[in-house]
Parts: sequence; structure tokens; C-alpha cells
Amino acid sequence: MQGKVLQVNISPGGVPKRPIPEGRLGAEGFDGDRWNHPEYHGGPLKAVLLMSIEVLDDLRAQGFPVFAGATGENLTTEGLVYSQIRFGDRLRVGDALIEITRMRRPCETLSVYGTGIQAAIYDERVKAGDPASPRWGKSGFYAKVLEPGRVRPNDIISVEHMTAREEQSEQMRVRENEAGRSNAVGSIAKPQGA
Repeated sequence: MQGKVLQVNISPGGVPKRPIPEGRLGAEGFDGDRWNHPEYHGGPLKAVLLMSIEVLDDLRAQGFPVFAGATGENLTTEGLVYSQIRFGDRLRVGDALIEITRMRRPCETLSVYGTGIQAAIYDERVKAGDPASPRWGKSGFYAKVLEPGRVRPNDIISVEHMTAREEQSEQMRVRENEAGRSNAVGSIAKPQGA
């Protein structure tokens, strides 16, 4: 599967993230990019957030005033079929190589674009790691950086899918990780948007 980078986005924190002509992607994310809530975002496993322009177009059709960069994504992509992406898939993006680590869990930060936006892109099945959910991938994917490099608009994104055995193992690891985080943080919803 292939797609392309429509836009590279950064911000000093919060949403929206604004486009830049190119960015250097390192282990902690794009140079110059920050998060308002680093306890939930960033770091090696969530260094970069990807969001599909096709999902943003669908959200706009539902009445949410979103645009490329609006949801806090670092990479707005075009042409990738997010419903086919799984944790552990590797993506060659420009000069960089990244690996999908988890789904973004949208929080109240995105409510600036309208009530109900979270439910439009995320559900309990996605939270449980079920790729058969019709909302799988719609909230965006976090990735870690395996090989740093420059990323620009119009760069090709090539996806290398995991084998079924690797995928099952990765899903189990992610569920265990999420369960541990939920127990540590409690059940109170914390800000998890950009």
C-alpha cells in the first residue's frame, strides 16, 4: 500500500498544528513540535501522529470544521487506507522510517471542532484493539521513529505490513500496555488531544 504526505504540521502545543515546508523527524518527533500535555503525548512511542485527509474530509461532511493539521496531527496523509493499517506496520515516509505503535485516543481538546467529534472517530471496539471496527484508524495513529530523516509534502509513504503472527503479538503487547496505563492513571478522562 502507498500514499503520500499531504502536509507536515507542528505547533508549540495544542491544536491546530500548522504546516511547514519540511521537517526533520527524530526519535522524539519533529524538530520544533511540542504538546500541551506531554504526559499523554510525545516521547519515543508517540513521536509522530498521522491523520488521514480522507477522514478529515468525512468529518467536514458531517459538519465538523476541521482541516489538515486541525486535529493535532504531525502528518496529514492522503491515499493510505487506515482500516488496513495495524500496530507494528512500518512506513517509509520521505527519508524516515516509522512504526505504528498505537491508536490516538481523542479527548476533549478536539471538542473545539464540535460536540461528538470523538464518537465520530473512536469507539469501544477501537479501544479494545478490534480492527474490524468501522472507526479503526479514524482517530489517527501514533508511531515511533526507527530511522530519523527529513519529511516533506508529496513524499511517498510506503507501508510494510506485519505478518499475522507479529500482528497478534503486537496487539497483545499494546493491550497489556494500555491496561497498565489505565490502572496507573485511573478512570478519569484526561486530555489526550494535541
